This record gives sequence, C-alpha cells and structure tokens, in this order.
Amino acid sequence: ERRSSVVQAFDPNDKASPAGFDPEGTLEDQRKYFIASDRLLPYTVFFENLDTATAAAQEVLLTDQLDSNLDWSSFALGTMQIGEKTVSVPESAQNFTTEVDLRPAISTIVEVACEFNPITGLATWLFRGKNPYTDELADFLPPNKEEVAPQGEGWISYTVKSRQNLSTGTVIRNKATIDFEVDIPPEPMETPEVFNTIDAGIPISSVSTLAEYQEVPDFKVSWSGNDDEKGSGIRDYTIYVSDNEDPYTLWITTDATSAVFAGQDGHTYRFYSIIRDNVGNIESAPETPDAETTVTVTAIQEGIAVSPNPFVPTRGHTQISFFGTGLPYSKIKIYNKAAELVITLEETEGKTQLDWNATNDDGKKLASGVYIWVSTNQAGNHEKGKFAIIK
Repeated sequence: ERRSSVVQAFDPNDKASPAGFDPEGTLEDQRKYFIASDRLLPYTVFFENLDTATAAAQEVLLTDQLDSNLDWSSFALGTMQIGEKTVSVPESAQNFTTEVDLRPAISTIVEVACEFNPITGLATWLFRGKNPYTDELADFLPPNKEEVAPQGEGWISYTVKSRQNLSTGTVIRNKATIDFEVDIPPEPMETPEVFNTIDAGIPISSVSTLAEYQEVPDFKVSWSGNDDEKGSGIRDYTIYVSDNEDPYTLWITTDATSAVFAGQDGHTYRFYSIIRDNVGNIESAPETPDAETTVTVTAIQEGIAVSPNPFVPTRGHTQISFFGTGLPYSKIKIYNKAAELVITLEETEGKTQLDWNATNDDGKKLASGVYIWVSTNQAGNHEKGKFAIIK
C-alpha cells in the first residue's frame, strides 16, 4: 500500500556529462565544453534522499529524453549503484531487469527495470522496493543521514554517441527527471541541464618552406596551423623528419611553432607536421613533405680569425674584427644560438680585415651569448666559427 503524501522523500538531483574542453580561465557562463564528434559520450544521473527527508523512498523513477543530435541507436546502459550495491549491466544492453538484495543493511529487495525506446529516444529506470517475504512495497532508500550514508543515494549511467556529420558548434543538451514516489506529490524534479559543444573539424598545419641549403648544421624550422573558427583550438604539433630519404621519424611534439633542428653536414632533410586540437581531432599525414633542405658546410676556405674573442665591452672592446687571407670579397652571416640570422656582413674591397661594431641590422647592440659566424667567399667555399659576447 502506498504511503500518504504527508511524508515525502526528495533528492538533490544532478547529472554529469562529458567534461569537455575549455581554455584555462574561461568564465563559467562562457564555457562550451567541447567534445569530438566521434566519441562515446558517458552520462551519469545521481539521486539522493536527503538527510532532511521525512521518509525513505519506496520507488524512484528516472527518465531521460535524449537530444536529437545524439545517435539513439548507439545508446547503451551502464553500471548502476543503489546504496552500497553496484549493479552491472550486460555490454551494449538497451533494456535490462534484475533484482538487487539490499540485505543485511536494509531488509528490502529492489526490482530494477531499465527500458530504452530507440524510436523516441526516451530512457527510463524504475527502482521499486519490495518486502522479500510479502512482495509488498517496501522502503529501500532511507534519508541519507551521516550514520547510514551512502545507503540513501544512488546513480545510473549510460553511454551514447553523437550523430554523424554534425558541424562544429552544434550543441548537445540534456537533462533528466527524477521522481521519488511515483504518482505521489511532489512533482518530479529535473536535473540541471548539461551540454557539450561539438568540434567536428580536422585542423590543418604545415611546416614553413626552408632554404634549399643550410650553411650551418643547426637550423631553425617553423610551422603553423589552424583549427575550426568555432572549434576547441590547437593543442599541439608533431613534427616528423626524414634523413636522406629514410623513413620518417618523430622529431618533436610541442605547442610551440618553431624549434632548432640539429642536422649533419651533407644530409638532406624532409619535414611534415601533424596538428591535434584540444578534443583530439588529428590531421592526417600528407603524401609529400611540407619542406626540404640540405646542410652544406663541407667546403672550407682558409685563414679567417676573429678578435677579440670573447668580446667584452667592459674591457674597452669596441669592435669585433674578422681577418685573414680568406676574407677578401666574403660574406659573413652571424647567427644566434636559436639559429636566427642576426646580420650579414660583406667585405667588398678585397681587404684582409673587416671590422664590425657588434650590432644587428637595426643598429642595436647584441646581447650576451654565443654566436655562430659563417663566411662564404666568391668561390662558394665556407668557413665557420663561434664567438662570445660578455657584458
């Protein structure tokens, strides 16, 4: 016999959806909870008979109308919990019935009936307590006071996929209804609405074009990429390299857009990039490399020196001099440790000494550090070396 509506059980009702992605620091009212379009989405609905309730619950009915942007045919029931009892469900099941014996904690057997309608997208879970000796309706979910918790709470779960071909920015919304004491006031409660935003686009990237030849073995490689305009954004790049037509190997995975590659003289390198966004969408590898270059530093000219080395302005040094028989009509390129070109010097008068005031192309004094110089004469021969600036 059903209890009077004078005493009632009630719940805090809550629902958990996939966590999704938002950039760190996103305000709560601006969150999108991005997810990929091809993932299995887990949902959980929690119910609890609060410790302030005046009676135990004998029936609990949960209903969940799935969003039309979900693929209803992929729905599958998941694990459930009633108090301290965990209920496992056969894999991929859409309908399920069982009985859960709560004894000895509570002298009640709970009839569980789970149904899903793949035509309407409506899922229901009915929990009904019965006396194990008389089959009459019986209490099974007491007020969740400290001394009995977690016997006064439970949860259900399920998984479902989103529909195919959804566009980036599509929002999937969902909420469940929890009814303590079916057909007895108060009215069923709705959980807060949860939502996720689809990021369906595959990001694209490429390695920037490189010079045909590199005059130093350590050279800078740059890349860039784009995600959907309304997508979750770029997570990282993975750069692959082939050495002298060998199979490609992973060089670096990073969220930066450049790095210095340590090459070898006489080797040809080919590069391509693969980009990944923040929900796991990954670009496919290209059929051809994005960039190719060859390191050529083997032809060495004779007779260039640098002085003073190190260059220390506090010692009265005002200029760096390159000198020697190999200097006339040579170009000298200065690189920093990041393999970035700082300045190009040129000897145009056939002299054996070239003085430089240690500034870059903008006339700014160079910072402390180690620098690489590479000279090339009229015959195309090279010489290289290092010098330091200490301030």
